[in-house]
Amino acid sequence: MKVASDPTQCAWIPDPVEYFQHWENIRGNSARRPVTESTPTPAAEPERAAAEKAELDVIAQWLPALASEDVVRGWIQSLIDDGNTNPGKLMGLLMKDHKDELDGKMARELCNEMCG
Repeated sequence: MKVASDPTQCAWIPDPVEYFQHWENIRGNSARRPVTESTPTPAAEPERAAAEKAELDVIAQWLPALASEDVVRGWIQSLIDDGNTNPGKLMGLLMKDHKDELDGKMARELCNEMCG
C-alpha cells in the first residue's frame, strides 16, 4: 500500500487536508477526552456519538499508547538526577525525547510538582 506523506496527494479522499486534520485532532484529543460509555452525549445525537466512538476504536489500533504517570515520573526523576531542576527545561527535554509517548499536560503538572 502506498502511503502519501502529503495529504493533498490522496486522490481517494474527497478533501484530503480536512480528513487528515480531523484525524490529527482526534489523535490529539483522545488522551484528554476519551470517549467512554459514560461520556455524556446530546440526546438528539446518539448515532453520531456511537459513530465517533467506533472511529476512535479503529484508529486507536495505530496510535501509540501514552506512558503512565509512573513512567513519566521516572523520566522526570532521571532528568532531575542529571541536574535539571528548572520545570521549563525539564519539559523541553521530555518533549524532545518522548513527545509522542506522553500527555503534555500531565507532564507539565508533574514537572512543577517535582521541582517545587
